[in-house]
Amino acid sequence: MGDRFDVIRDPEGVVPMEQADDVDAAGRLGGLIAGLVAWTLMAVLAGRRGHVRRRQGKTESLLLSL
Repeated sequence: MGDRFDVIRDPEGVVPMEQADDVDAAGRLGGLIAGLVAWTLMAVLAGRRGHVRRRQGKTESLLLSL
């Protein structure tokens, strides 16, 4: 994060394809794992919240009460 990069276009095909494999796969994998953990945590917390609300007898929708 915070790195600057230049977008290079090569419509004539001058740049050799050997440079196309220079991709930061570790950074993309880290982002994928972080996103997966975040979505899993949100789903678990939302399920727990619904479970607690049902146990307390609050069956109305939260959207309708806003």
